[in-house]
Amino acid sequence: MDGMKTPVALLLAHPDDEAFLAAALCRRLAERGEPAVLLTATRGDAGKRGSELAAALGRRLGEIREQELADAAAILGIREVGHLGYPDGRLAEADEREAVERAAQWLAVRRPSTLVTFPPDGGNGHPDHRAISRIGTRLVRERRVPGLDRLVYIGSETLAQEGRKEALALDTKAFWPAKAAALAAHRSQRDTISAYFGDLSEAPEAWRFERFYLAWEDGREWP
Repeated sequence: MDGMKTPVALLLAHPDDEAFLAAALCRRLAERGEPAVLLTATRGDAGKRGSELAAALGRRLGEIREQELADAAAILGIREVGHLGYPDGRLAEADEREAVERAAQWLAVRRPSTLVTFPPDGGNGHPDHRAISRIGTRLVRERRVPGLDRLVYIGSETLAQEGRKEALALDTKAFWPAKAAALAAHRSQRDTISAYFGDLSEAPEAWRFERFYLAWEDGREWP
């Protein structure tokens, strides 16, 4: 790694979170010549619940999902992907202090100024999503990474109801070919993806916008 500064890092729980929730953001950054980096907490090795194919892959699922994520990242223009390797579905059981330190060490080399992660409720209440939100929030608020002074949460109904400041709303229709291709790259999860996005021929209205909310900036909490 060359230590080149990058404006945005994503800290997410599983492979495919980036395609579901931040594909348009990643493509936009790449097209601006400012590609994001991505650190995932788990390898997604419990994802067999979402697909008959994943179940058939058994113990190889984590390895396969890492490769699927690499393929999706290439489509979206993500510059680098890292993995913390915690057990899928059990991130909340990990030593949070250790996880914060490990994530901080990885991010410090990449030198982001903005961190994007899940909101406190995880968006859908998933324990791994909520755990990585706590880890990411501590990273920024405790100033664990030099220069990392902005925290952005992936949009959720709870954030909107709390009156948080929407930092960005991206219409995925403008980025749909890339988003659809990134989703399709997660082949082991095709059953789950189909349940949300259909046949990927067009952006479903319910998932049309990717929304991001400012949570912390320059030592100030928002709102």
